[in-house]
Amino acid sequence: NFYGTTSGGGSKGAGTVFKITPAGTFTKLHDFCLKRNCSDGTGPAGIIQASDGNLYGTAATPIGSGIIFKITTGGAFSTLFNLGSGAVGSVPGTLLQANDGNIYGTAEAGNFNNAGAFFKITLGGTFTALYEFCSQANCADGRNPSGTFVQATDGNFYGTTNGGLGDSDCTAFEITPTGTLTTLYTFDN
Repeated sequence: NFYGTTSGGGSKGAGTVFKITPAGTFTKLHDFCLKRNCSDGTGPAGIIQASDGNLYGTAATPIGSGIIFKITTGGAFSTLFNLGSGAVGSVPGTLLQANDGNIYGTAEAGNFNNAGAFFKITLGGTFTALYEFCSQANCADGRNPSGTFVQATDGNFYGTTNGGLGDSDCTAFEITPTGTLTTLYTFDN
């Protein structure tokens, strides 16, 4: 089967998780919610299927933070971690299951520098913030990681940021699974 998300729509207007069989049979597995007291977030950013067979994804929250969620292929939904008011990060992006079995991801904004973060979460829900962007002088490490990132054969992750020096330049970075960041290149705006 194929699994995916919609960033809007559904019965609550805030996005869905769905399944489509190879023959085209559609099943909605979960509706996200726009209301402040909803714990499941809004506008999911996509999902991955992990080695345990479950689906994992991220969604924003109406209060400007985000969540990491798990949903079974049968539709049982649970919130694994709430990023909480931007202290760890907000606007979470897509996730990647690394070769160590853990899930890694980025938050485009939030943290104490309001510049985003790189994080790890186990399949059981243990969360670790590995790196907070804009922690170097003049944001030489960049800010607001965006888009997808990859894990290369060396085991490290590679990605890009949306802003950096003077909030106008972007960076390409390498980060180890333990959170050591190296800026590989600074793009001139």
